[in-house]
Amino acid sequence: NAARIGWIIGDDSAAQRRIDHALTVAGENNNPYDLAYADYMAAIHFVLLERFGEAVAFAEGSIRLSDEHAFPQFAAISRVASGRAQVGLGFVSEGATLIREGLGRMADNSVRVALTLYMTWLAEGLLRAELFTEALAAVRDALRANPQELFFRPESLRLCGEILARMGA
Repeated sequence: NAARIGWIIGDDSAAQRRIDHALTVAGENNNPYDLAYADYMAAIHFVLLERFGEAVAFAEGSIRLSDEHAFPQFAAISRVASGRAQVGLGFVSEGATLIREGLGRMADNSVRVALTLYMTWLAEGLLRAELFTEALAAVRDALRANPQELFFRPESLRLCGEILARMGA
């Protein structure tokens, strides 16, 4: 999370140092939970930097550990991160499927953290697939999902406007 704050304030080098530190500590601990969490956070970091290949690699590591050790939250949200990275790499259908799977797993486990962000990523994938009506529904769902979660709301609103513009509305 400290890396995400570094990214938000525009200090990419601090964000990268924080990710590197988390990965180092998790590796030294050799604890599967710490490793799954650090890999997930690295995946998110690289998605935000649009370094999608690296994001996929870290998300897949977190998914593997989470499935193997039954960490349902990381199993769910790492699928979302991997899906968003896949969309960024041009594998829009596969990415949207992974995001939906992750969101479904989140719902199954009553996980709501960052739901606005993840639902916005689904809308973005649907927009790239030119599924405008579905994208609009997804971004509107994102805006309603958790009104107190303001971190990604500006991007959700921007994307809603882009979708409406592409629909000619």
